[in-house]
Amino acid sequence: MRTILYISFLIIFSTTSFSFSGKGSGAEDDPYQITNITELQNIKTDTDSKDKYFKLMNDIDASETRYWNVGNHDGDTSTPDEPTGFKPINRFFGSFDGDGHVIKNLFINIPYGINYIGLFGYISSYGVIKKLGIENCEITGSGWVGSICGLLEIPATIEECYTNGKIKSIDSILSGPIGGFCGYNNFAEIINCYSSCSVSIISTKYNNSVASFCSSYSPHGNIYQNCYTIGKLISKKEKFAFGEYEKGFQCFWDVETTGIPDTGGHQAKGLPTSEMMKKATYVNAGWDFDSIWCIDEGRDYPKLRAFGKCPPTDVPLEPKDNGNKIEIKPNPAYSSIDVVYILKEAGTAQIIITNSFGQQVYIENINNINPEQEQRHSIDICTFPSGLYFVTLRSHAVALTKGVVVIK
Repeated sequence: MRTILYISFLIIFSTTSFSFSGKGSGAEDDPYQITNITELQNIKTDTDSKDKYFKLMNDIDASETRYWNVGNHDGDTSTPDEPTGFKPINRFFGSFDGDGHVIKNLFINIPYGINYIGLFGYISSYGVIKKLGIENCEITGSGWVGSICGLLEIPATIEECYTNGKIKSIDSILSGPIGGFCGYNNFAEIINCYSSCSVSIISTKYNNSVASFCSSYSPHGNIYQNCYTIGKLISKKEKFAFGEYEKGFQCFWDVETTGIPDTGGHQAKGLPTSEMMKKATYVNAGWDFDSIWCIDEGRDYPKLRAFGKCPPTDVPLEPKDNGNKIEIKPNPAYSSIDVVYILKEAGTAQIIITNSFGQQVYIENINNINPEQEQRHSIDICTFPSGLYFVTLRSHAVALTKGVVVIK
C-alpha cells in the first residue's frame, strides 16, 4: 500500500506557458506580486515554476471561492452539481513568500477523481513556501489532502507558516494520506510551523495515514523541526500527530485538543494544554523566541512574529485569593460554552471574547449579578472558527480572563 506514495514520480503533467496577470517578472528581485484571489489562482497554469518567485502583497479574503467552478464534484451524475472551489496550485517548484500575510476562507471541494488537494497540490524540486498563514479554510479531498499542500517532496521546504480551518477526506479508491498542515511529507523539511486545523475522515476503507499535522511513513526522513499541532483528529483509524513514527525534532502536540495520546518511543512529544502554553516547554527545546516566536504565557500557544500579531498581553490576569472566579466549560469546546463565575460585588458586567490575535468576536452585557453566588451564562459559538479564544468577564471592579480552545 505504501508504495503508491511514490506514484507522483510517474505522473506525466501537461505543460502550458505561463502568463501572469499581475505585476512582476518572476525574478528574485522582481517577484510576481499576488494581490487578490484571482492572481493566486492564476499560478495554477505555471507548470514550469522552477526558479520563479512569487510574493503575497496583502491579506486575501478567498470567500468567493465557495462559489467557484460548479460541476460534478463527486463523480456521481445522480447527485446535484456543487462548487468545487479553488483549484490547487499543482506541481509548484518555485518560491512563494507570504511576507507575513494571510489567505482567509479558502474553499476547496474535490472529493473524487483528483489527488494532491490543498492550496498547493504538490510541492517539490526546491520549492519553498515561507511566512504564509491560512485561516478558516475548508478543504475536502480524497487522497493527499492538507491545508498548505497535499504532497511535499524532497528537497522542498516550508518555513514559518501556520494554518487553521477544516480538512476532510472522503473515502474512495484514490484515498491517500491526510493531515491538517500537509497531506504527506516525503523527506522534505517543515520548520517553525504550526496548525490548528481539525482533520476528519468520513470512512477508513482506503486511507493510508491520518495525522493532525502531516502524515509520513519513513522513520529516517521527514524533517519536522520546531513545529506543533493542536487540531482535533476525528478518525477510526490509528491517530498520529506527525506521521506514523511521530518524527519531529523539538516538536509537540496537544494531547487534549487533538485527542492523540502520547504513547512514547518517538521524537515528537504530546503534552497537556497547560504545558503547551508554557514558554519554558519550547525554550528548553531550543526554540527562538527572540526573532521567530512569541507567546502570551499561560493564555495561548506560541505564535509567529512574522505576522505581526503576537497575542495580547494587556488582558488582566485573574486576581488571586479575592473570591472572584471564572471557569469555561467545556474546554475544549465545540458548539457552545458555559461561563461559570462568582463575583464578590453585585451589579452589571460584560462578557468579552477575543481571538488569539486580540480581535473582539463577541460582547454581551449581563445584569442582576448575585454577589458570592455561582452563576452560569451560556454562549453559542457555532460560528467561531477553530482556534484559541479568551473569555473576559469585566465589571467596574475586576476583570477575569480564561482561555478556551474551540475545535470544529
